[in-house]
Amino acid sequence: MTILFQRALLIVLLFACLATIICYHTHRKLLTLSITRVEHAHRDRVHWTSSINTIHNHENMNHPHNHISFRLHPPDVVSPPFQFLSVQGYTCPPSIAPLPPALAHPTVLNFTTTIETDLKVLFVGDSIMQQFSQSFYSSVLIHTSANNGVGAKHYVWDGKDGRHIILRAFINGVIPELSGLHVCSSLAGPVHGGGIVGYYRLLDLPNQEGRKQYVYCKNEKGWSWSDVHELMDVKMEMKEDGDVVAAKPLVRANSKHDSPQTTWYKSQLVREGNTADHSANAQRVGNFNAIVLRPPGPGWMKLHEITRERIVESIQLLHELFAVETVILTTLAFNNNIVTPRDWEDMLAVNQMIRDVAAHWDNFESGVKYVLIQDLDVYTNEILWINGKHLGYNVSSLKHQHRKYDIIPAKWQYEGPTFLLHRIIMREWKFNPSIPMVCNTPPVCESLSTILPNGTTVRDINELCIMNITADKSQCFFNRFSRDGMHWCVETLGPRYSASVACLLGCVYNGAEHEKYQNASYDDMIKITKGVKQCQEECNERFMSGVPVDESWLHNNTVLYSKCNYCDLS
Repeated sequence: MTILFQRALLIVLLFACLATIICYHTHRKLLTLSITRVEHAHRDRVHWTSSINTIHNHENMNHPHNHISFRLHPPDVVSPPFQFLSVQGYTCPPSIAPLPPALAHPTVLNFTTTIETDLKVLFVGDSIMQQFSQSFYSSVLIHTSANNGVGAKHYVWDGKDGRHIILRAFINGVIPELSGLHVCSSLAGPVHGGGIVGYYRLLDLPNQEGRKQYVYCKNEKGWSWSDVHELMDVKMEMKEDGDVVAAKPLVRANSKHDSPQTTWYKSQLVREGNTADHSANAQRVGNFNAIVLRPPGPGWMKLHEITRERIVESIQLLHELFAVETVILTTLAFNNNIVTPRDWEDMLAVNQMIRDVAAHWDNFESGVKYVLIQDLDVYTNEILWINGKHLGYNVSSLKHQHRKYDIIPAKWQYEGPTFLLHRIIMREWKFNPSIPMVCNTPPVCESLSTILPNGTTVRDINELCIMNITADKSQCFFNRFSRDGMHWCVETLGPRYSASVACLLGCVYNGAEHEKYQNASYDDMIKITKGVKQCQEECNERFMSGVPVDESWLHNNTVLYSKCNYCDLS
């Protein structure tokens, strides 16, 4: 009996062990499937498609309901986006310096972008937005290589491409090629795909109180109906892709309102019996679909002036002026106007407020249905952190995590003042630029003239420079991120920036849902915008960061487009 009991107990134990093993493996399998589903769900938030077919117009952008698509290229296939840059002092030819190894891979900062769209998109902001809009012009107009940008002349636009029109611009000197052409308003079109892209210089966030009869746009804040109508009333020659549009050279354009100390220019639209704006196939620009808005701060606007109420009013006013239904808010990036640690913290707070406005936008009756975020601050900060590490600073290693827009910024950004506020001394310049922003090598200092702070020890002069000990003279080899500590090198940063704009716009306009839900109810719009925000997060993670893109996207003429996968309510 005892032996039988022992045998029975042994059998029970064996079955129990076997069951445990089966359950363990089953649990692991179920857990793995669960993780796989989460990963796939995360990756599929934005729909990506590829094709080796050459796209000629918006009617066969891979899908009949797609309105914007883009491609990524090696820089020897399509040049870096310098063709329409108009201020020589902001430009950064690739030959100026190598990229830090962590950023030099073709999938990080060493590719270019081309875009096709039938949308009308307007960039609004100060000279920093001028740069990025001009980079975007290259993406939508230049689809071929031109000396691949290495050693190529970075020139002031000279009217060779008639699809680019300067409506109003000024120079600080006499000759545009020497002093640079500062643009107040411009248009590009028809771009590849048939759309139109524009730029409008505003030195503050537009509001009703800022309306004026005339705006001296060199340094005066405000807006005028005459500037708005000038952008919308121009008639563009709607030629097919590849057709040459007559060149429109620059002509002097000083008016009775302008100071004689400033020379103004515009494109010559009327040419000896052949008026570009009255030709048989010319079409009025009219309303815009979307605006990319960068609050002009810190600089023209103080950080405390950029309030929630001002941003909301600007969004609503831009709809009244240009009939846009989509506004992309670009977050503020570091520049010379961030002087103290408090300034840095205030900028982080302003960016968080901007994100909060977009995240909770539900004023659909205003005419603006979609307010999206473009993470320019995260993108530029990642570059500054990586370059800081390259220069020898002890900064955090970046970990790319899924972003959420209802929480505080990533902790690593709070260490910015520990190294970003270190300046190189340039006595000829108005502002001393940040070392991590402009230097490719640690600075070399001469004639040191400052007492060391208490407790500070250094090994050599180079370390003094890195620690921001004021010197009578200091210098470094410049990098390919910024020439002056204020403006960005869009030849380097522009391709990711332009891809992110195309991606964000695709979240709204690609797919049949946009037309299907034009008259959606409030409750349905809340559901739709939730899906658009998920798409937005993926666009920012893919392009407004230093995360490498898929290398296969750079080859075989791969066509990419984004699409909201959760916007169909049927």
